[in-house]
Amino acid sequence: MQGTVVRVAASEGQRVDEGDLIAVVEAMKMEQPLIAHSSGVVRELAAEVGTTLVAGALVCRLVAD
Repeated sequence: MQGTVVRVAASEGQRVDEGDLIAVVEAMKMEQPLIAHSSGVVRELAAEVGTTLVAGALVCRLVAD
């Protein structure tokens, strides 16, 4: 299912912990939080507000620090 990024909570180079909010995607009028699956540093942040994402799209990569 595709959705639109409505909020980006993380930034490139930011350190996040497992469970931290990365972004929020809206699909079918419901907001879905995208959370960090592990701790690390945000790299290759592709999500921007207004971007449409399809299933399997890269939002960002988390690199262990």
